[in-house]
Order: sequence, then C-alpha cells, then structure tokens
Amino acid sequence: MKFKEYALENIVIFDGAMGTEILKLGLDENISQGCNEWLNIVAGNKIQQIHTQYLQAGADVIETNTFGANGVVLQEMGLQDQIYEINKAAAQIAHVAVQQAGHGFVAGSIGPGTKLATLNQITYKEIYQAYYPQILALAECNIDLFLMETCQDILHIKCILNIIQDILKKYNKNIPIIVSVTVENSGQLLVGSDFSAIVAILQYFDIYALGINCSTGPENMLHHVKKLREYWNGPLLVMPNAGLPIHQNEKLIYSLNEQEFATQTLRFIQECNVRLIGGCCGTTPAYIKALSLQIQKLASEKEQVKEQVATEHEYVSPEQVYEKKQVATEHEHISPEQVYEKKQISPEQVFFPEQDPFSSEQMFPIFPVSSISPEQFSPATPTLPTSPEQFSPVAPTLPISPEQVEKISPEQKVSSAYLSSLYHAI
Repeated sequence: MKFKEYALENIVIFDGAMGTEILKLGLDENISQGCNEWLNIVAGNKIQQIHTQYLQAGADVIETNTFGANGVVLQEMGLQDQIYEINKAAAQIAHVAVQQAGHGFVAGSIGPGTKLATLNQITYKEIYQAYYPQILALAECNIDLFLMETCQDILHIKCILNIIQDILKKYNKNIPIIVSVTVENSGQLLVGSDFSAIVAILQYFDIYALGINCSTGPENMLHHVKKLREYWNGPLLVMPNAGLPIHQNEKLIYSLNEQEFATQTLRFIQECNVRLIGGCCGTTPAYIKALSLQIQKLASEKEQVKEQVATEHEYVSPEQVYEKKQVATEHEHISPEQVYEKKQISPEQVFFPEQDPFSSEQMFPIFPVSSISPEQFSPATPTLPTSPEQFSPVAPTLPISPEQVEKISPEQKVSSAYLSSLYHAI
C-alpha cells in the first residue's frame, strides 16, 4: 500500500528524535567524526536498531538519518564528497528495518542546513548544488515520501521544492512531499514569514502536507497549529518536542514525560483534525509508544460510537417490523384486514396496502361526515365507505320547494331534516 493510500484511512504516526537516541549509544566521537549522518556508513547496524525500536513502538513512518546530510552541513565536516553515499546508505538502512518489521514507510529527511538565503548567507545556486546529490540518492532508493523539516526560510523551501520536482520529473517518479516549518513564539519563521505568507507561496507547489515541528512542546504549539489550520485545508503534520529543555543535574532534559507528551499531543487530532503526528527533540520510542496507545484508544472509542449510532439508525423495512412485532413470520403476505387485527389499527388508520402501513404520512384523514349516511354513524357497525360517491365532499341535495316537501313521507322528512342539520353543522 502506498503512503497516501494508508494516510487516507489511518492516523499516521511518525517516529521521534534520532539525535537523542544516537547520544544514548555512547559512541566514540572518533567513530562519528562529530557527524550523526556519517554513522550511516560506519555504524549502520546501530542506526537500523533505532529505526526498529520506533517501528516496534508503533511508528508507521521512520525518517532516514539524513537531517544534515547535505552539502552545506557536510562541507563543514570535510564530508562534502560523501553526500550521495551517505544518503543512499541511510535510505537502504531504513528500508531494511521496515522489511524486517513487516510494516512502515520510509521518509527521506531533509534539514534546513545552517545558512539562510533570505539573509544572503547562501545563494539559490549554492543551495541547489548542495542538496541535489542528497535528494537524488533518496529518490533513487525509492523512499515513500520526502520530509522537509524544521524549515526556517521560505526561499530555502522554494529552492528545495524545485530540486525535488526537477528530479522527480527527470526520473518519472511520484513521491509525496511534506513541508514542516518551525516557528518562533510569535508564530513566524525565523526570517519573519507568517502562516498566511507561507501558504500563499507554497500553494502553487505540489505539496501533500504542511506542518510544524520542533521549537516547543505540544501545549505551546497548539495555538500555532490552529492558526495554520485557518489557512491550510490539506493534511497537517505535527511533531512537537517533549516539552521545553531544562537543565537538571548538569544534564539537559525535556520537561514532559511520556504520558504527558502523549496526552497533550492527542489534542492536535481532536481539535485540529491532524492526521500525521509524531515527535521531535527529546522524544524517544517510549514517547511514541505512549502516543500510539492513546491513538489506539481514541480510535476504539470512535468505533464504538459509530457502531452505536449505526444500531440506533438501522433501517427497518415493513417486513422486519412485522417480524419484530410478532405480527407475521418472515416473508408472509399480510392483508389490510390482518394488519388491522394484528396491529389493532382502527378503521380510521386506513392505508394503501402497497405502502408502509406505519407511516403517518400514508394514513387517510377522517372522512367528511357529509359523505356518510346516518346508518354509518351506528357504533355497532363501523362500515367504511367504498364507492367513489361516498368519498365526494359534496353534501346530499336537500328538498327546497314546498311542493317537494309535501311529497315527502314523515320518515323521509326526519331523515332529510337530520341530514340538513348535519350538513350545516359541518
């Protein structure tokens, strides 16, 4: 199943922080050369182990260890000639983890670099050259989606999108793109762009989803996500930090524990219709597991509500009504007389046999008294009118001339006077 197909039917859980888990490994800096991405080459099994832990915790998407695997960052570490190889190795490691787990998707992680185009720290051409090998390697390894994350500069975003689209067009590939920005407390990017400007610019690119990650914890991010939702109607991705970083016992830790993070993050789903959710700095497989369990619980509760509503609004045909009310057995033909008898329906509730007898709209109104003879008012014999003449609303013609009155017998006078008074009473 393709990623977009899966996302249509499910809340998609992304993994958590990579750097946090790499620090736990306690690897010698001589191995990593101070570069987490270099571990894809020299300690691929360790990176695969982290991917596996996230998949076991309930993540649907794991991100390649390529956040800084672009020419801008790798040049600072003397690894600029290894861009393609590092990204290729990262994608292959992630694919192996997914295959062994039996589920999951691979997102090619693309970070913001260390220079801002808006501040003239880097040119468009330099960005293009620095990121092209990374994006090419990820595309050739058939990742399931691109994830541009922690974006801070709209010009940088546009350049990366152009590279992706150029490569996808050249190699005839179709890979979904997600752009996730990081915002200041003001709700703006580092260079000052707000959500209205971001959406106005990016709406002309073929983007699957837009989102927010990093910068803060879920509680402080909620307001920003609601604001973004006002401008963006497509899928939303949210990946908050595990709260705010604090120093404790000479260590940098994050303020939220696993359950607090999961409970607060769930609000994005409930209040902002977020369908793509995960963690950023400080989040671990334990955080993702707690979030996964919360989402499973929410899905179960929604399913129970659906079943209850479906039961309450279940369509019941007339035949089913007869059966449930013990009026007749299944498939038995019921005549109008049988319905009257078994349902104890009065003669006034006459219905057309071919229509639903229990629909109030199908019931006849009380017949006009002027169309019924005196004998039909006898309580002993509630005879129903059957001839067309009896349904006529026109009252019986009464004698009006003296000659006609003289010719009427006493019994007829009584009957005529009775009908006349009845007619005028109506």
